[in-house]
Amino acid sequence: ILKQNNCTATFFVTGKWAEAYSDSLNKLHRSGFEIGVHSYNHDDYTKKSSDEILADIEKTEKAIMRATGEKPSLVRTPSGAYNNIAVSTVENSGRYCIQWSVDGLDYVDTTKETIYERVVPNTKSGDIILLHNGTKLTAQILPDIVKGLKSNYNLVNVSDLIYKEKYTIDNTGRQYA
Repeated sequence: ILKQNNCTATFFVTGKWAEAYSDSLNKLHRSGFEIGVHSYNHDDYTKKSSDEILADIEKTEKAIMRATGEKPSLVRTPSGAYNNIAVSTVENSGRYCIQWSVDGLDYVDTTKETIYERVVPNTKSGDIILLHNGTKLTAQILPDIVKGLKSNYNLVNVSDLIYKEKYTIDNTGRQYA
């Protein structure tokens, strides 16, 4: 759907998913989609030490690199749960800690209309939108979301959108220079 609409996106994947679906991950990568780390098992990084977080990221990176040949630089913490230890661990390792600012809630029991209404009218320039692959309704509503967003915005990879230095992140996940 994204390719058909000349859009790009970033897929944050777990290491287990990268290993189980390495062919699919390689296809996403070859199609020009950016790949980021989303932990190995979706463990809560707020309950891990800095060393444990770093080991988890590196294990996930290896799984992604085996499938794509490329080392990711973006990390999205599982469930969006982060604290100072998680953020500083990611950033001190030379990676970028990513949060989202618009959540489609496509991973809960909902309707296509609700997902659309959570995303399209609530998106502003610079937002990072959270949607998931493999959910019940996302692929069905994605063409409408893309159409609604493309009328006002360019849809880009997260790396093309974020500040890479001299920024702060507020409690909504939005970056500020």
